[in-house]
Amino acid sequence: MSNNSSNNNFAEAFDEITRSRHYEPPPQFVPASSLPRSPSTPAPSSSHSFVAKNPKAILANPRQRANPILKHVRTVPIEFATDSSMPADYGVSNSTVLLYLSIKYHKLNPDYLIARMDPVKRQYKLRVVLVQVDDVDCESALLRIQALCVANGFTTICAFSDEEAARYLETYKLYEKKSSEEIEERKNLDYVSRATDALTQVRSVNKSDVKNLLRNFRSVGAVLGASMEDFALCAGIGEKKVARMYDSFNEPFFVQSQKASQADRDVQVDTVVLDDAVAELIDEADEE
Repeated sequence: MSNNSSNNNFAEAFDEITRSRHYEPPPQFVPASSLPRSPSTPAPSSSHSFVAKNPKAILANPRQRANPILKHVRTVPIEFATDSSMPADYGVSNSTVLLYLSIKYHKLNPDYLIARMDPVKRQYKLRVVLVQVDDVDCESALLRIQALCVANGFTTICAFSDEEAARYLETYKLYEKKSSEEIEERKNLDYVSRATDALTQVRSVNKSDVKNLLRNFRSVGAVLGASMEDFALCAGIGEKKVARMYDSFNEPFFVQSQKASQADRDVQVDTVVLDDAVAELIDEADEE
């Protein structure tokens, strides 16, 4: 199915949800500090009654005891709530909960998810629907689930096995108090790494090609100013890569009505030459 067709199907499913009696527009957020409060009214509390006694444990609804994904949760403990009226299936923290849903069950009980969403969406900041994709014919079901989640402020996470679903549960708990920097990509700031990041943006140019280019031209500036004949002399670089690199480095970024003068096109490029230390890094990478 094409992207346009998928987008249209999702839009239709979303429109259907918004026109149903189950949809409520999201309430406008008003800071608690700005609300008038009489002296006898207690201050609002961020804690909920369904919280695990062990702060390192995931609180599970008693109805989830038979769920096969729990036997794969090994890095964090599972603690079952004493009350089955717990609105969510899994509580990670005071503000984060998950609902578990399998595609097969959703097909048999299409109204189950919206009934579970109602008591959850007004109590927790982060609300997740963990979808177990256990049916090959799942496209239409996933579209409806996603539409329900968007309409009610839930995040959809799809798992394709019991082990994967368990990993998501563990990860939400393990990263509960960690900053976003913990999952950000680590980037090296040395010259070779930055040159590799830049040059591999050209289609089909890989890290090995970058090493060969730097070994031949000694700097990124020399690579950008090389001719097609110069590129052809590099080992492992064929005609298609030569043409793509030359076009990428020489085609203008913007379409101009008039041809730019030669002086305007001659942009000064940094021609820092690789020193011996950088050359050694390339050789070490080759050995690895």
